[in-house]
This record gives sequence, C-alpha cells and structure tokens, in this order.
Amino acid sequence: MPRTFLLALAFTAGIQSSPAHAQETPVDPQLAQRVAELLVQRCADCHRPDSEEPKAIKAWEDAADLESTLAHESLVVPGDPIASDLYLSIEFDDMPPSDAEGGPLTDEEKKWIADWIQAGAALPAPKGTLPEPDPAPEVESSEAMQDPEVAPSDSAPGEADGNESASAAETTLPRSGRTPKSEGWMNAPWPKFLGRFHPISVHFPIALLTLAAVAELLGRWRREAHHLQTAWFLLAMGTLSCLPAAALGWIHAENTSHQGDDLFWHRWLGIAVVVLACFTLAFGRRAPKWRLPALLALALLVGITGHYGGYLSFGRDWLALPG
Repeated sequence: MPRTFLLALAFTAGIQSSPAHAQETPVDPQLAQRVAELLVQRCADCHRPDSEEPKAIKAWEDAADLESTLAHESLVVPGDPIASDLYLSIEFDDMPPSDAEGGPLTDEEKKWIADWIQAGAALPAPKGTLPEPDPAPEVESSEAMQDPEVAPSDSAPGEADGNESASAAETTLPRSGRTPKSEGWMNAPWPKFLGRFHPISVHFPIALLTLAAVAELLGRWRREAHHLQTAWFLLAMGTLSCLPAAALGWIHAENTSHQGDDLFWHRWLGIAVVVLACFTLAFGRRAPKWRLPALLALALLVGITGHYGGYLSFGRDWLALPG
C-alpha cells in the first residue's frame, strides 16, 4: 500500500512536531467505552462475522468485539497509533468510506481513537465500575483531610485499606490482554517494509509476460523470426521479474490486514504464474509447438491473478459499470 505508507510517513512527521502527541495521553476512564461504542455504530455494519462487504478488512471480523480487535497484531498497536492499521484507515478516510452512511469519521472521533491507542488501548471497564467524578471538597472538612488522626472513619482499622484496594481494583480499566504471537523473519521491520513494494514490482511481470504471448502469437501468424526472438526475450525478463515480485507478495501477505479467499487465490495463483513461467522458459525451446499455448495460458493466469489483486485493493466492485 504505497499511498498509505507515504501518508503515514508524512503524518508521523506531523505528530512528532506536535506537542499534543509528544507526551503520553492521560487515561480517561470513559474513553475506552466511547471508542467501543463508536466502532459499533460506525464500523460493525461491515465488520461483522456474517458480513459480505468486499471492501472491509478481512482480518477484522467483528467491530463489536473490542477484545478480538485488540488480539489482532496489526489493527491496534497499543501506544502507537501510526503503527495501527485501524487508525491509519480512519485517519486517511479509507474507512468508513466516503460513500458510507454518515461519511468518514469526524476529526473529534479520530482523536478519540488516536488518544485511546496512545494511552494503551485498554478495554472498557465492566458496567457499573467506572469511577464517578470526584465531588467538590467541603470547606469545613479540609482540616480533617490534612490531619489523618482526626479524619472521620466508620470502618474498623484495616478495613478502610481493604475497601480502598478493592475499589481501586474495580475501577482500574483492564488491559487488552494481548499476548503477541511468535513472529517469523517476514514480520521483522525490514522484510515488512520491503514487502510493501509488491504492488509496484508486479507491474513488470504483468507487462512482460503478457507481451511475450502477444509477440509469440504475432511471430507464428506472420512467420517472422524477430517476433519469436522478442517473445523469448520478454519471457526471460518476465520470468526473472516475477520471482522477486512473488517473494515480496508473500512477505506482504504475512503483514497485511487482508485475509480470506481473495488473498488465498491471489497468492497461490501468483505462485502458479512463477511455476508456469519457469517451466515455459526451461522447456520452451525443446518443445516449440507447446510454447504458444503455454504463453497464452500464462498471460491468462497473469490476468486472473491481477484481478484478484484488484479485489484486495479496491473491493469486488472495482470494475463495476458506472450507474
């Protein structure tokens, strides 16, 4: 996602220079509940277990379940809004989309989510345990508050401390309880960064392998050797370029929010492109009569794979006719 990555860099620079985010955001006991209600109101229609919305992030199965949202490693990274896919999506108005009912989130709603993540992304406290606002201190009790010996107490010695500890335990917001899963080398910072170049790198094999089929077809039709030589050169370059593109795509798939059938078919069809391209390059000269069918099949496979990539980037209606 080059666009999101570049915007994230720009936004990171803005946050680093902003004093509002330079310090840790204080914990507001009401903030987690406010964010949970906001996600239910604005996101749960598309992000629910039975949702068929094609543009919804596949890995976010249920926006109404904040605990499962926090269990996903890339959606919410406690303490770091810029590393959180959830915040990046709402900050750049990718979610909710502009055509959604109510439109994108307001600046105030975005700030709620940013402050909540910055403060540690806590779960809401159970109902009835949120602390009440402190009452205004009475003037006549100010001296008693300063002198513990004359402070009134209806509790037995030791009982007050126990009640106070229990009250503090009740009103403390629980943490998300996330236990990070063991990560492989593809989830390390540099492989994760390089994987983001997959959408750029795939354009080379798409063009080269498709043109190889066109040049081969033209050479067979016009019976001109230079077209066949061009087809062989394009096949060789396309095969070499599809190897790193597939490797970057596999790494990117391990770090993306997309899941489900579309990602499954896109990544395995991509592997099929690599295998068929290498097979055609290795045996094309030995079996020239099979080279044209193999190149045509390869071009078709490239198109289908790219179409599933379009599903992941733009949703299943990305080629819907206007109107």
